[in-house]
Amino acid sequence: MIKLPTISTYYGGKGSSGTYQKIINHVRPHDTLIIPFLGNCALTRRIQWPAQVIANDLDPYIIDQWRNAELGPRLDLYNLPALDFLATVLKRPNLGRVVIYCDPPYPLGSRKSQQLRYHFEMTDRDHEELLTAIRFLRVDCLVSTYPNERYAQQLSHWNRTEFQSQTRHGAATEWLFYNYPIPEVLHDTRFAGNNYREREYIKRKAARWVAKWALLPPHEQQHIMEQLIIVTPNVIVNQINN
Repeated sequence: MIKLPTISTYYGGKGSSGTYQKIINHVRPHDTLIIPFLGNCALTRRIQWPAQVIANDLDPYIIDQWRNAELGPRLDLYNLPALDFLATVLKRPNLGRVVIYCDPPYPLGSRKSQQLRYHFEMTDRDHEELLTAIRFLRVDCLVSTYPNERYAQQLSHWNRTEFQSQTRHGAATEWLFYNYPIPEVLHDTRFAGNNYREREYIKRKAARWVAKWALLPPHEQQHIMEQLIIVTPNVIVNQINN
């Protein structure tokens, strides 16, 4: 198993139970994962990695922590302003299917604590420039934030999922925006389910079905697969390809 760096004191992480699972359950199949605001990025630490992960943070300390983990050639790290990073990376060839996950410092007015927490905070103008840059992207993009009017207005044409997360200041309402329909096929199905109970139920059900499948004669397995492909061809083909 790859050991990823964990910056335990990092503010605004998505590592609490139920938070990273909710985000991963909105990510469609892809070949390249792009992270403009890396931080402690629970998504990068938890999701099944695609062919390449391209990540960035303006804080050199963060980049050093990930670089020192020596995670191999699938991880490409940058230390640039987020918009410069996106402009550079999206010009690269052979990206395949792209997913961008943006978890910027949340607007100060949306936080319970008004204290500055990051070495590189974002001003209102910075948020406006980010939203202007991403709001009409033609690749899959997800954005995390707390409820606030600026993001609600600028991303009003995107889908939005609202859920509760646990922070050091107690429960908080998270918004997850995404510029595509609710996924029918996921990049990583290990966390399927709306909560812990559902996830455990799905895991147990899958284990039972796999055990029953293994006991079937090969010709029965073949017949069932053919029927599944007839009934849901697009879903099955996508699952096979990813």
